[in-house]
Formats: sequence, C-alpha cells, structure tokens
Amino acid sequence: MDITVIIPCGRPGRLPPLLAALRNQTVRPAAIIVVSAAADTQSGAVTWVQTPELYPPGRMRNIGAARARTSLLAFIDDDCLPPPEWLERMLPILNDVTVGGVGCRVAAARDSFWDRCADYALFNCYQGYKRLEFALGSAVLAVREEAFRQIGGFDESLLASEDWDFSLKLQRAGWRCWFAPEVEVRHDHGRGRFGAILRQAFLSGSRSGLTVLHRHYQHVSWLARLSVLLASPFLYWLLILPYAVLTSTSQTLPALFREPRVIAFWPIVMLSRMAYHAGVLRALCRPVAAPSAQAAD
Repeated sequence: MDITVIIPCGRPGRLPPLLAALRNQTVRPAAIIVVSAAADTQSGAVTWVQTPELYPPGRMRNIGAARARTSLLAFIDDDCLPPPEWLERMLPILNDVTVGGVGCRVAAARDSFWDRCADYALFNCYQGYKRLEFALGSAVLAVREEAFRQIGGFDESLLASEDWDFSLKLQRAGWRCWFAPEVEVRHDHGRGRFGAILRQAFLSGSRSGLTVLHRHYQHVSWLARLSVLLASPFLYWLLILPYAVLTSTSQTLPALFREPRVIAFWPIVMLSRMAYHAGVLRALCRPVAAPSAQAAD
C-alpha cells in the first residue's frame, strides 16, 4: 500500500536530517509533502506547499493531506527523526481495515534526565511499552486516508489538543487507534529544562482549555468528566492538586520496571500537570466574547 509522508514545518533548518531519514526508509514513501510558510529551500523529490503564514499544526496537516494521492497518510513533525524501519513497522498494522490510525514510541533525542522528564511530562502518550488501543498523538502518526476524510481531518480551530480530538473522532466513528511500541522515533523537542517544561505545560493548558473534553464528554475518563463538571473559575482550582497527583502517578507508574529512574521524574511530571491545569484555569477565566448583532440575526 502506498503512503504519503506529510511534514508540517515551522523550522526549515531542521528538515535535512528528517528528509534524509525518510529517503533511507526500508519501505520508501510514494511522496513526501512539506507544508511551510518558508520558501522552498530543499532539493530532491519533495513536494513543497508554501502557506501565507505559519498556521496551527492541525491546519498545516490538513493542507498537506489535501495534496496527497495515496490510501495511507503519515504525519511527522520537523523535529522528529524516524529509524529506517518506521514505515515498514506501521504499514502491516494498517493492513487491518478496522484500523484508522497507528502511533509509536517517541523519545527525546538526548537521554538526559531533563529531556526524559519532558517526555513524561509533555509527551506521555508516546512513552508506552505495550501495544494498546487509545487516543494517539500526532507528532508521529500514520492514518488511513479513508478514515481521515470521514472525520474531516484535524479541527483547524484548535490551537492545542487537536491530535487528541482527532483520535477521539476516529474512535467515535468506529475506527481503531493502535499504539505500537516496537518502533521508536527520536524527538529533538528542545524542552530539556525545568522552566521550559513548566512553561510548555502551562501554555498547552491555556490553549486547550476544556474544549476537547466538552466535545467528547461521554468518551473520556471519569476524572476528565469531573473537570468538566467543575468548569468554573471558582471551582476548578479545587481539582488541580488531586488531578495532578492522580494523572502523574498513572502516567509514570506503568514505566517503573522498564525505566526505574521514572521515580525521580514523578515530582516534575506532577508539577507540569499542575502547570497544565493552571493554564486551563486561566482559559476558564477569559471573558467569553459576546455574539455580534449580525450573528444574532
């Protein structure tokens, strides 16, 4: 089955090693599409789609998908570096016609303490060691084009959590989403510092708010539903500490036997969860824009 690799690119300087890794795949992609606000500075068999400005990642991915002509699509961010067998491992899973999306492990390019803290604190959905069905991240994701079209792609109005929303839409439409830990992509996320981790967590919470939870209320955990029930600036702060403790424990405990130092990561993961929910609280405190007279008409 042919597959098109789509790269939403905000940092063209990082592209050369990624493109080299894609050309070195044991299963070569039928096409590579780069979506960027920068002018085409690359050579070779790459389709370059230039946008007027740098859009949110969901919109960039949709623009690339609209240019694809294959039955399978693979999305990979410009700060990721896949191993040669990345596509070879993903494709057999997508041979199952019930599968809509496949993700894999994504780990920091550097194995330092703070980089691995950032992995668990900010990119926990990529850190599993077992093949499971759950909502996937989109930094590295292969999807069936039919499924992508059926759900309308990524929601371009979301500034964050668009990948979580995308996977939940796939699952609600009857497609299965598999996490495959047998292949690992390296991620140069550049957040291997305490302050950078907390800042990114806060920004993610502020940009996400509770939009995705409201939208998929019946399909998320009881704890997530509780956060929706307490979606008030006067109540939400009561949830921040217990939510952070529970989620950070559930995110790190499964990795304890594989990576014992995760015990040392736990306080940082918990603080990042608190920062995330402080960001959500900030979003809840924003005034809601009143509808215009035209909209009311």
